[in-house]
Amino acid sequence: MKLMSIACLFGHHRPSLQSITRRQGGYAAFCESCARPLERSAEGRWRASEPLDAPGSQSIA
Repeated sequence: MKLMSIACLFGHHRPSLQSITRRQGGYAAFCESCARPLERSAEGRWRASEPLDAPGSQSIA
């Protein structure tokens, strides 16, 4: 794993091409530098998202 880049600290993540998948009608991936989950916005920009099992998230079950 690479060290987190300075760009990640400012919210400029870069998706890992190997991790891009379709999810809920859009795309999801992990940041190449810091492994944070990302989602692709309608404008085509990648933004950080919360993990599916984030602490404090409520389960629908």
